[in-house]
Amino acid sequence: ALQYAQHQGALDWWKQRRDKIKRVLAFYDRHTGADGLLIAQPPFSDWQDSADRRGSTFYTNLLYARALRGVAAMDPGFAIDPARTEALERRIEAVFFGEQHVYRSLADDRHISLDGNLLAIDLGYLDDVRAQQLFYGLRQSTLWNGPAGPGFVTSPDYPWRSKDWVMKYLATLGAYHDRLYWSWLLALTAKVAVKMTRLGHRDAQ
Repeated sequence: ALQYAQHQGALDWWKQRRDKIKRVLAFYDRHTGADGLLIAQPPFSDWQDSADRRGSTFYTNLLYARALRGVAAMDPGFAIDPARTEALERRIEAVFFGEQHVYRSLADDRHISLDGNLLAIDLGYLDDVRAQQLFYGLRQSTLWNGPAGPGFVTSPDYPWRSKDWVMKYLATLGAYHDRLYWSWLLALTAKVAVKMTRLGHRDAQ
């Protein structure tokens, strides 16, 4: 909704739906974890729904933080507390940014996923310097250097026990959200690489 209002100049559309959008944000406010900042989700509930990704994920919290920042900048009527948004972003950095210089998928977990790391660059969540640092980390990671290049979701594979039984045994797609290549991630990879080229990043192609 935020992107539509910004890019289509649809502020009237936004204003007509302001109360509904406020209720959407309020829904997430009710799903913070023990720290009162990070969104905590139930298992099998984000787009990687074949894996038990319960708790706080980088993907969900990135989108939430980016939405808060964008809504606050566009519509002061939402009265979003900038101090809370800044605290959330600091918490995201502390919990998810890892020693591989990319964001981990889950709190206290070694898995890294392509989706959130690409979106952190594509959505303008990071400034240009941090975006280039993250892009460098991605290029050094297993996410970029897989057998067929970037486009698969997660590294390393999720534990077999954490995968949905329907995907494992009925659909026989146990690698659905770790080793399967996704066209939208391939496209997003290309988009981010072009952006990094324009920023002057070496070897972005």
